[in-house]
Amino acid sequence: MKKLSLLFLAILTLVIVYVYLPLVNPGTIEQKKEVVSENTKQSDAQNTFIKPEYIWKTGDGSSLTIKSEIAFQNKEDPHILDLEEVYSFSKLNDGSIIKLTSGKAIYNRKSQNIVYYNNVKIINKDMSITSENAEYVTKNNLLTLYGNVKVMKNNDFMTSDSVTFNTITKNLKFSMKDKNKKVYGKKTKN
Repeated sequence: MKKLSLLFLAILTLVIVYVYLPLVNPGTIEQKKEVVSENTKQSDAQNTFIKPEYIWKTGDGSSLTIKSEIAFQNKEDPHILDLEEVYSFSKLNDGSIIKLTSGKAIYNRKSQNIVYYNNVKIINKDMSITSENAEYVTKNNLLTLYGNVKVMKNNDFMTSDSVTFNTITKNLKFSMKDKNKKVYGKKTKN
């Protein structure tokens, strides 16, 4: 009789844990299914990395850190990673920090170049920039932003088709695709 009641108790426990509880709280199981189905949408992906972080020294001696929520390795070129929900930051030679966020990026681990896209935002101690895209080339320490670029530096506001930011000199170079158009700027405060 004791064995029968222990067997009944074990079966009841299994039914509660594996049948009843998932029916009562299906949220966690559904959430994991969504993540799996989202990852399978990346047909070019070889490996998936959750919350990866990449750090390296740039040519000028400063360091650059790239973090993302998720990264997918490209099947054709394992050095290429597709990043989502990207956060990058670099400590410049003067001690200031430049922060960059974007919805997505493509990072080449071999060349250490990165292309940011989907709502790019840059913040430094005395400026903020928004654009549709940005490309950082480590070889020449240039960050080029293009597509509806808006710059707020000190008390000045400027818009242009593209802006090149030299991370060593901290100089900005504004340019327009159409040579007949001019960079727009205005002073926001005195």
